[in-house]
Amino acid sequence: MTLLRSNLTKSLNLPRIFHPAMVLLAGYGICALILLSFTQPIPQSQPYHDFADQRGLMGVPNFGDLASNGLILLGGLAGLAVMWRLGVRGRAKPGAGAEFQSGLHRRTWGLFFLSACVTALGSSYYHWAPTDAALFWDRLPFSLLLSSFPALLIAERREAGGWALPPLITWILLGPFTVMVWGVSDDVRLYGLFQSYAYLGVLAILLLLPSRYTAARYYAWAMALYAAAKVAELGDAAIYSWGGLLSGHTLKHAIAALAVTLMARMLATRRKRE
Repeated sequence: MTLLRSNLTKSLNLPRIFHPAMVLLAGYGICALILLSFTQPIPQSQPYHDFADQRGLMGVPNFGDLASNGLILLGGLAGLAVMWRLGVRGRAKPGAGAEFQSGLHRRTWGLFFLSACVTALGSSYYHWAPTDAALFWDRLPFSLLLSSFPALLIAERREAGGWALPPLITWILLGPFTVMVWGVSDDVRLYGLFQSYAYLGVLAILLLLPSRYTAARYYAWAMALYAAAKVAELGDAAIYSWGGLLSGHTLKHAIAALAVTLMARMLATRRKRE
């Protein structure tokens, strides 16, 4: 696969900004926006706030959905701890994983794990009393978490500068921008499109940009877990009805936490390719 990616890039003989991964994502984004312009605005559904498990515990409402965010927080903190082991300046300590290749690379990973921590806090705030206003503070850090993932892939798979800098910054700003559009217009179309776009973006980068590190299988697991989390979210009530132990939304939080923790594990164990 790496050889195929290399040959494809060389055969096209295009400037790096026109790498096939970038062209694919730009083309998909333009086509999606054109199609979006022919659809009607979609307001936030109010039944969305009616989660299956609304049981409280020790004075905490919606305890399952709220408390499960603690797992996401632990995953984010685990990632920050691994980064500390790798060194403040990117120099790996004995027994740690590979060094960061640049300051920008290190900062994008830091943004990812920090966003996971803030997402846990924002989601907890939302599940205490679910409303549209509270949902904004849930989605804003979550969108930054999604945005930072393709951004860090770009930073670590190519030179962290030059052609890589514009798409990297664009990715980081894209998610929060779509949430702000929804917050102002009460139209969820752009935010919904962003989630599918981020997923496609990660796939394109993984397949078309060669990695400088080992342990790339962790990314495949993270992508599978993200898909599983979406399935659990859609099956919120159905999963809760199986035994009443936990709901699909609670399970979604647990799966998301596992994905973040796997990224921390990957940083702790991977090595640079020779």
